[in-house]
Amino acid sequence: MPNAFWPEWIIARLTDRSRAAAIVGDLFEGAAEQGTVWFWLSVTGILLSLSWRSLIGSVTGFFGLYFVHALPMPLYSVHAVHRPPELWVPFFGFLGALCMVLWVAAPYAAVRYGFRDSFAQLALMLCALVTTVIFYWWIPAVDVTCLAVALSILFCSGLFAEWRRAFLALAVALALGLGGVRFIWELSLVSATLSSRIRDSLPLFAVALQTTACGWMHRLLFQPNQQGSGIEPAA
Repeated sequence: MPNAFWPEWIIARLTDRSRAAAIVGDLFEGAAEQGTVWFWLSVTGILLSLSWRSLIGSVTGFFGLYFVHALPMPLYSVHAVHRPPELWVPFFGFLGALCMVLWVAAPYAAVRYGFRDSFAQLALMLCALVTTVIFYWWIPAVDVTCLAVALSILFCSGLFAEWRRAFLALAVALALGLGGVRFIWELSLVSATLSSRIRDSLPLFAVALQTTACGWMHRLLFQPNQQGSGIEPAA
């Protein structure tokens, strides 16, 4: 008979612990008649059925990153009409990096968790907010509106527990995504041989890091019962 620990542990990464235990228990009952090969094929099928939203979300996040890269950047374009003051360039550089990871996190969260999820809602709102600021920062009415929306988001995050968890989860996920991409970029500067390969693969690294961080933080703060498994590995 196959070991129950690893199938349950893997399935528990995609659903809650009790459901994973029930699934593996049912598969074990069937494996007594169908055999080990049937058991592992069934585990594979279940993993695919549970992870398809994550896979599609990751692909959507990649296209989101590609989309924001394809947009004309009014801040840095040679023909930009409105350039920020020199003192504000680092701030807008940070906003540009934040916009890129948000265009990965927001589509991924919307597909993976649905539009009713507070984490996905917050990611979508911040994505729209930061994108609007980058492209229309010189319009006073836009600045005032975006500031009011940002303050409202902060107020709701402090007032409601669910939004507080969403804000914390998204903030940590974005920090991990930004930090990971920055680390990979710095690594590409160390070796001239690897630099071109790493830079060519940077969008894939960025999507993988950001979606993994989002999934980990969402599971940690919104689905705490997914952590761990009730079965110890067999000796």
